[in-house]
Amino acid sequence: MWKVSTCRSSAILRVMTALTAAAHSDDEPHRHDEPAKAGIPMSRCLFLFLFLPLTSCTDWVAPAFSIAPPCEASSDCEASMICHRGHCLTRCGDGTVQEGEGCDDGNLNPNDGCTNACQPARCGDGVVQFGVEACDDGNEEAKDACSTSCRLSLCGDGIVRNDLPPDHPEFELCDDGDLRDDNNCTSLCRPAVCGDGAVFAGEENCDDGNEQNQDACRNDCEPAVCGDGVLRLDLGPEHEGFEACDDGNEDRLDACTNDCSLARCGDGLLRTDLARGEEGFEACDDGNEVDGDDCTNNCRVAGCGDGVVLAGVTEDDPNYEACGDGNDDNEDACTNNCRLAFCGDGFTRQDLAVGEPGYEQCDDRNEDDLDGCNNACEGTSCGDGVVNRLEHCDDGNRVDGDGCSAQCGLGIVSLHTATVRSCVLLQRGWVYCWGTNYQGGAERVEGLEEVSQLRTSSYLSAALEGERVYQWGRLMPNQDPVRSPAEIEGARGATWLAIHNQESCVALSSGRVKCWGPRWGVSPIEIIGLSQMVQLDVGGDYGCGVDESRRVWCWGSNELGQLGQGDRVPRDEPVEVLGLGEVRSVFTADGLSCVVNEADELWCWGDPQSMPVAPNQAADSPRHAQALGPVDRLQKVTNSSFRVLDAQGRSAVWSRDARRNEDVEINPQQVGSRLSSVGSSFHCWLDEQEQMRCLWNTASNRSYGGQLGNGVDPNITRPRQLLHTPLARHFSGASAHMCLVDRDGGAWCRGDNRYGQLGDVAQAGTSFRNPWSPSHDFDDLVTISTSGNHVCSLSAAGQAHCWGRGLEGQLGSGLAENSPSPIVISGAPIHKIEAKLNFSCAIHGEDRRMSCWGENLGQRLGGGMDLAQYDMPIRVGSLVGLKDFALGNGASCAIDAQDELHCWGRSDHLFWELDEAVPGEPLLLSLPRALPQAGRLATLRLVGDRACAAGLDERLICWGNWGQGRPSGTGNVDYNPAPTPAGAQSLGIGSVHGCVLSGDGRVNCWGRNTAGQIGNGRIHNSSYPMTLLELEGIEQLEVNGYNSCARDEQGRIFCWGPNGRPLKYLEVFEDGYDWELVRGLPR
Repeated sequence: MWKVSTCRSSAILRVMTALTAAAHSDDEPHRHDEPAKAGIPMSRCLFLFLFLPLTSCTDWVAPAFSIAPPCEASSDCEASMICHRGHCLTRCGDGTVQEGEGCDDGNLNPNDGCTNACQPARCGDGVVQFGVEACDDGNEEAKDACSTSCRLSLCGDGIVRNDLPPDHPEFELCDDGDLRDDNNCTSLCRPAVCGDGAVFAGEENCDDGNEQNQDACRNDCEPAVCGDGVLRLDLGPEHEGFEACDDGNEDRLDACTNDCSLARCGDGLLRTDLARGEEGFEACDDGNEVDGDDCTNNCRVAGCGDGVVLAGVTEDDPNYEACGDGNDDNEDACTNNCRLAFCGDGFTRQDLAVGEPGYEQCDDRNEDDLDGCNNACEGTSCGDGVVNRLEHCDDGNRVDGDGCSAQCGLGIVSLHTATVRSCVLLQRGWVYCWGTNYQGGAERVEGLEEVSQLRTSSYLSAALEGERVYQWGRLMPNQDPVRSPAEIEGARGATWLAIHNQESCVALSSGRVKCWGPRWGVSPIEIIGLSQMVQLDVGGDYGCGVDESRRVWCWGSNELGQLGQGDRVPRDEPVEVLGLGEVRSVFTADGLSCVVNEADELWCWGDPQSMPVAPNQAADSPRHAQALGPVDRLQKVTNSSFRVLDAQGRSAVWSRDARRNEDVEINPQQVGSRLSSVGSSFHCWLDEQEQMRCLWNTASNRSYGGQLGNGVDPNITRPRQLLHTPLARHFSGASAHMCLVDRDGGAWCRGDNRYGQLGDVAQAGTSFRNPWSPSHDFDDLVTISTSGNHVCSLSAAGQAHCWGRGLEGQLGSGLAENSPSPIVISGAPIHKIEAKLNFSCAIHGEDRRMSCWGENLGQRLGGGMDLAQYDMPIRVGSLVGLKDFALGNGASCAIDAQDELHCWGRSDHLFWELDEAVPGEPLLLSLPRALPQAGRLATLRLVGDRACAAGLDERLICWGNWGQGRPSGTGNVDYNPAPTPAGAQSLGIGSVHGCVLSGDGRVNCWGRNTAGQIGNGRIHNSSYPMTLLELEGIEQLEVNGYNSCARDEQGRIFCWGPNGRPLKYLEVFEDGYDWELVRGLPR
């Protein structure tokens, strides 16, 4: 080694300093950006001295300094020196630190503290110091295999290597300086990810290192829980945490419950995700296995016909079931009302053979042991040769003309109808009647055994038995009616009977004639001048008769020429009508007289507008109706109409209708029935099976009095439960059309269906249906409202639909057309909706505003525009925060959030408190106006020009044009408090009555009671005060016209009032009920 020849202390000091720095080491790696720590540990010094001689690879010449002698070649230097870079230098490794050397340990070991270049060893010099450095790659790249602190790169050293490819086992994506797996960089120097098998604290709750999403730890590193929407597959049913399903929602009432069990009937959770008819649908679920309670084990609401006997119900309960066979057969061991079949229930059992216990040959549902079916249900029938109590005879056959008629004396001989009543005479002489005063079906008129002639009018009926006359009904004006047949003294010896209204005449066996009634007096008086009379008729204040010589005589008034004398002069004494030939029969009716002679000719005279020939032409004398011959017989159909029949039964009918039509209804091709008659808006006839039938002529609104005799009570005077009716959570309407929401949220309707308002495709061609029909496929309804011709429903989600008649825009579709399909109403959420005749209204939106649509009669829609109708909803003024509203025919009102009343529309009386109002004169409000004097209100109802409201102070006020129907009876216009039970909850107003529901579930009614609408068991045309009804637990009350209905807490519906106007039956009957057949007549 060569050294410079001369050393200076400063140079040696620098070399030692460098050597000291290079040899410095401690327990922590030394960073280049930190100052070296002072002092050289002895161990390091010892290491340097021991290994320095062994570390030498190449010679190294100390750097030249200015003190070194200059040279150009080594020959210019001393023998111990070399020429290097123009200076003579000493050789490194001689053990002496010369200027330019950081150290010189005199050895050739490059891996000790002094390198073979006589510089102190350092990290980064490319030489590995044994025992000090693990590596030294001679660069300053910290992210390769050797760090800048000369440590081997390891996962966990805090330095992310970047010198390896991704597929290298030591490749690093991160290095956070620790070997923990619970942070964002794992001990494998990979970023923490879900599925790496290590739980990242604070970020992951589990990590099982697999891709199985259906075990205890999901693929999102969250523990599996019921309700997460992932079905676990790693557990069996016996293990805790097992899941049979997991739908990931919080709805416990769908197919998967909130404990991840499959929904099943009997789990106590009522499924709401299925519509009626879908597999798994539940109408109820009481969570038990008792099949005889309110909910059966197949999750159907217990009811008669479900095949399960309802337990725990006493016999006096309408829901009591003694049996339940689940079928619709009324003639087996269990009837359709779930009562055990018994002899006398009216149903003849068909499930048993002759000789089996319980076998029935007949069952007439009465306790008469002497009629055609005895009390042991052993029957005799016409033609069996056994005469029962009903039969007049029975010769063992069903043939006429052999001394016993084909009907065994039970055949109908004659039929007589009046305004609201009909009566028939049987062959055996019995009389049956139905209509006014005869509830439901036909009833026998007791006390009459062998009647030969029967007559009836609008006021009374009369029968001829032997030679005595019996009458019942209202015999004279201003007298109480006679309830049972009473003999007419002074009329004995009668052989022929005639009546018209309250006038009566008889032909006596002596040939004389007597008459009585309003014209002649209470007691019969003889008509002077008549003798040898064998037949007669009376047309009011005149009459005509036929004598033994078949001549016709008439007497009385003659203002229409009805006496046939060619003039209009009345006659007190009988005069003969000439030119008729030999007459077989004569009839008179309201100024018209007609006869049929032996030549089968029809002759008439009198009222020109009622003539069967040449209407409106003078007919003061008889005229021959040639077009109507030959005539077999002439019938007086009513007091004001006639019918002639030819030998084949073809008919022609005329009456006062000819005054309008100026024609006669002639039906030469139509064969009429053997017997028929016409009443007021109805007619009756005998069919081919000799059964009596009746039907309405039109959908008349006349008061029903049982004219059809079909078993329907004309009036229900006490609340009666509607049978064959689903249990309801809400209902609307009364008799003409009625709808309900069942306890499952489904809709049902019955009644009028001319516009498709039943909502049942299967009934599309039906104009009227009495039994209930399911309406559409709703399953979440809460309320329903019907106007009679259209229906609106509201769901639990606040969505409304309307269907039915829409010609006035009441369906809100924008198209004025009918729709049997439901139309969605805009403006959800909807809070209340109501259907009124030809228009609809709703409270809707978050601000609870009100909109109406349909016919805008009298500005009742409140939109402020004078349009005839709105086909889409239009906002009612600027009202918001509404709580309730009521719709009337002309005016409408609403209650706002401050409980104040606002009204609009047209009324003569309801707006009385406004300055511009004049009672009795119409006031029109196109927009709502406040009526503050009404006070704070809870609810209200409007009908016509009158209203009632329940106040928050539990008072009931009524105002408007009430008259005698007002609960206070005053008829005042202003807000007059009415005496009511405390806690009025809701109310209803009808045509002449009203009812109020109190908070304790009781109902009180007031007003007129013409048809049982008060519900107190009576019918009396007078005004009643508040009357408590025999109802308890009532939750809803509806009043409509003359009818009222209420729903109790069990969902049962009770109704009272008129029960049989055309198309307006309150009662619900089973499918197949024969509406035409007159009940109660023996056969």
